Amino acid sequence: ENTQLLSPISGVVTARNYDNGDMPGNMPILTIESLSPVKMIINVSENYYPRVKKGMGATVKLEVYGDEVFAGKVSLVYPTINPTTHTFPVEITLNNANQRVRPGMFARATLTFGTKSRTVVPDQAVVKQMGAGDHYVYVYDNGKVPHNKVQLGRRLGDEYEVVSGVPAGAQVVVAGQNRLADGVEVEVVK
Repeated sequence: ENTQLLSPISGVVTARNYDNGDMPGNMPILTIESLSPVKMIINVSENYYPRVKKGMGATVKLEVYGDEVFAGKVSLVYPTINPTTHTFPVEITLNNANQRVRPGMFARATLTFGTKSRTVVPDQAVVKQMGAGDHYVYVYDNGKVPHNKVQLGRRLGDEYEVVSGVPAGAQVVVAGQNRLADGVEVEVVK
């Protein structure tokens, strides 16, 4: 009755650790949480450290709302990387004007770094050289099929992203590569 508690933020009381007349200890008397905006902390792989910037957009999906997307922004990029997990924390702020997002909800965030155009080939077209770990693709070129050494990117379902080695729009062999040799003449059958 002799003390007035004033919160530095507007929000909702989510915990009351003491009743009137109790002698407070090490715990806070009240916990206040702001619901607008809300912040989310994610851990991002250190490979992306140079690309994550304060102010960039993020999309957030909450398990409770299915595929509904909430817009957020990166509000803080922590300057240190965890040497055990090789990740760094990133804080994302959601406006949450309608207060549908609540602290403690399970969420997934997506940061978009732009797009790149790459060639993709069916996984049947990729031939792995035993022992060396190199990958090749037989590419049709004026009646012949040289096998081009390729650098593969990500696997996308039943296709591979090709970083180098296959020109865009090229025809590739997807069956019978074990009967071919580098540069043999072939006839395309439709």
